[in-house]
Amino acid sequence: MGNGDRYTTGAGWSSAIQPANRYARSASLVTFSDITESKRLEQSLTDFEERLRLVMEMIGDVFSRADLAMKHVFYVSPAYERNLGPPGGRIVRHPG
Repeated sequence: MGNGDRYTTGAGWSSAIQPANRYARSASLVTFSDITESKRLEQSLTDFEERLRLVMEMIGDVFSRADLAMKHVFYVSPAYERNLGPPGGRIVRHPG
């Protein structure tokens, strides 16, 4: 184990292992942090993003996301091609 090694357990705990001081050869200081809530929120966000992606793919309406000047299109729904055909270079799709 080196200085500042970090470990995460399956039970939602994170630990950091540090030498107690620079002169100690065998003493270590171990701290634990409960990261259960952080992991739960991370999973909730991942689940929401997946559901949103599925809705975006299945919806029949065409919609897009662009800047106010309509100079940069950030997203065009997959329904664009299903309803209107390939964009033919008029729109560039950028995932995410």
